[in-house]
Amino acid sequence: MSGNLIPRRRRLPGLDLLRSVAIIAVLLHHYPRAPNQWLLRAVSHYGWAGVDLFFVLSGYLIAGQVFFSLIRGTPISLKSFYFRRLIRILPNYLVVLSGYVLLSIAQGLPVPHLWRFLTFTQNFGVPAFFITSWSLCVEQHFYLAFPLVVRLLGRAQRAQASVLLFGLTLAWGIAVRYLAWARLRPDLISEPHQSWEVYFANIGFPTYSRLDGITFGVALAAIEHFRPQAWQRLLGFGDWLLLPAGALFAFVALAASHQMGFFYAVLSFPILGLAFALLLAAAVAPSGLMARSHLPGVTTLAVWSYAIYLTHGFALSVASEFCAFAGLAPHGIGMAFSASIAIALCGAMLYYGVERVFLRVRDPARLSAQQMS
Repeated sequence: MSGNLIPRRRRLPGLDLLRSVAIIAVLLHHYPRAPNQWLLRAVSHYGWAGVDLFFVLSGYLIAGQVFFSLIRGTPISLKSFYFRRLIRILPNYLVVLSGYVLLSIAQGLPVPHLWRFLTFTQNFGVPAFFITSWSLCVEQHFYLAFPLVVRLLGRAQRAQASVLLFGLTLAWGIAVRYLAWARLRPDLISEPHQSWEVYFANIGFPTYSRLDGITFGVALAAIEHFRPQAWQRLLGFGDWLLLPAGALFAFVALAASHQMGFFYAVLSFPILGLAFALLLAAAVAPSGLMARSHLPGVTTLAVWSYAIYLTHGFALSVASEFCAFAGLAPHGIGMAFSASIAIALCGAMLYYGVERVFLRVRDPARLSAQQMS
């Protein structure tokens, strides 16, 4: 066998658009806002959901690679799968992690628990720095376990087992989040910093409580590859899928308005996973608007999204420091312009200087295949 798990598939504008939406949501969520910037604060308040969209996309694309291999009748090459994942993730990650470590040393700050960052376990708690790396831990754990689970289910050859696993995974997430929330009640802690630390360490970051989005992405890929008639019926709805997705988004926005409350901490993630799964189906539906969209800059932003995600925290800090040095308002147009330039430069340098180099090593003849990564 070739060991190549990636199907030869053209770029899908709809998926590029979703990647762009996801990274923009994350950027807006972390962008510094002034108290009187109510519109920006309202829009960016739910930007954390951009990570959940990334999870759904990851589950769909990675599971699609594995399922494609199964349909061809070729065994899953764990060596090939893990090699491709490591080449895709590690170079960018290690470069940025090294940058954070060097900055900490240069500032005379300690570098606690570096081994956690090297083993992707820093999400079991709140990372001391490079906080956005928590989501990479969830993805890495998914990459490690998923092909092994598929092998076990493949031997059983039972569709019922897959459906049961899907339901159990969602039920598990709801249960562990509720138990943690009911025990710790972060919404009742008066000191904001402490309440968020308790929430993130026990509910928001750990892998065992954040598999909802990935699970829905995997389910969508399973329907596409193993239930093609049902998949075609789903895609036949096209843009009509946006209606239930929009309704679910609106419901989450209203019900989760109380931060760290029961709905926010326990139930928002599976509902968002379902909403993003519907949005993804609409994005790949040939008759849908997203599938036929060719907005300028979307493809570039999608390609750079991983590099931007890793570096945007540093870029925003640089922009803030520059504005302070130049005497510019910390929340004005100057900051927005400086942040945009810094984010673009950092993302481009990491993508072209590191990520693209290693993608050429992994796929010397097909760099464009990275869309499936």
